[in-house]
Amino acid sequence: MSTVVEVSPPETTEATSLSLPWADVTTGAAGSRVMTSQELLQEASLDWDVAIRPLYRRMNDTSFVAHPRAKEVYRTDTEVSLGVVRGHYLPWSNREAFSPWDAMAASGEGTWREAGSQRNGSRVFMTMKLGEFVLDDDPYDYYLFIGVGHDGYVAIYPSMVPIRQAGLTHNVIG
Repeated sequence: MSTVVEVSPPETTEATSLSLPWADVTTGAAGSRVMTSQELLQEASLDWDVAIRPLYRRMNDTSFVAHPRAKEVYRTDTEVSLGVVRGHYLPWSNREAFSPWDAMAASGEGTWREAGSQRNGSRVFMTMKLGEFVLDDDPYDYYLFIGVGHDGYVAIYPSMVPIRQAGLTHNVIG
């Protein structure tokens, strides 16, 4: 015999923050407030810049020399290293990376929901709810997931993600 237990996340109008140390993820959520990407980045403490500086290496004679091809990407607020890049890498600030989608939020096509980061900010993401649809009698939420990598491995990567509502709110016990 199985019992279905309804578990619904609390609806809130206030922005919230959450830290998941086991996944090295820090997030901020907009609640039901309408926000710009800049406001949500501030709420999630992700409103910081990145820059590039020379990467030095120690020679056999213990002197230090700038690496001829590699540079370090770092957070300007904490000076934490985010990665090593080569060539003509141009860093994007979090504000620059997510602001193109603010037009969708302003027009009502979407609503910013969450912002988060992993590995001290080497990967930053935001989600925007675009709407709902029904497929085979199951309701789905449609999200735009946008990520930016400051580690030199990925750039800006948007993805469309359907999430089945019943999968998040129903648990079978027993």
